[in-house]
Amino acid sequence: MTRAKHIIGAIALPLLIVAGLVVVVLLNNTAREVVRDTAVLLFSIFATPFIFEITCAFLMLVALFLFNQWCLSKEGDGWVYLMTQEPETKNLPQAITQRLQSVVLPEKPEPVNDTQTTNTVIEGYLELGMPAQGLEELNAGMDSPEDVETSALRIRLLAANMDADEALTLLRDTAMRHQDSRPLMAKACLESARWLLKHLHREDLARRWLAEARALDSGQLNALGADDPLRMLV
Repeated sequence: MTRAKHIIGAIALPLLIVAGLVVVVLLNNTAREVVRDTAVLLFSIFATPFIFEITCAFLMLVALFLFNQWCLSKEGDGWVYLMTQEPETKNLPQAITQRLQSVVLPEKPEPVNDTQTTNTVIEGYLELGMPAQGLEELNAGMDSPEDVETSALRIRLLAANMDADEALTLLRDTAMRHQDSRPLMAKACLESARWLLKHLHREDLARRWLAEARALDSGQLNALGADDPLRMLV
């Protein structure tokens, strides 16, 4: 809205000035003569050889500049972004890098969050019932100490790999060191229970994780939907 006002103001001001000059010329004989003499003088000056050519060239340049600005505002500057692989990152397979080099992006891509990408891959492994591969992916990507979210994901992977003792130890240790992480840990317990029930059909193990979730945050169990598969175990 502000930009539209600026455009309207930029157009309206010259029009008002021209309209005022036209009114003065029409109503005043002296002003009419001054304008006529001035126009004749300017025409004689700009029609002079060499000055005429320079004037025409200048007007063409101005027209070309205005046309170029109009094209840029309508279609953009034409710059694109190409996918590249940074030297410090781990090498990808050649088949993937060759495909990436041919990718042209008209808009600047968002920065890649390596942690989020790794977590998405691990979630995919869990959904496919491949927790061992998910745990390998998590261990391979660990270049810094784990945060609470990563610990919650590791707990789910350990539970899916039937390593309940290590998972519970990590769960209780994280909940004790980070009191504000108890809702997140309870959610990890519920996700573990769902996974065990869906992929292994182990109600006994699912109930065990439900008990841990209840101890951490009982409100999440009360909020389970009617169509949640854990509802029948609560």
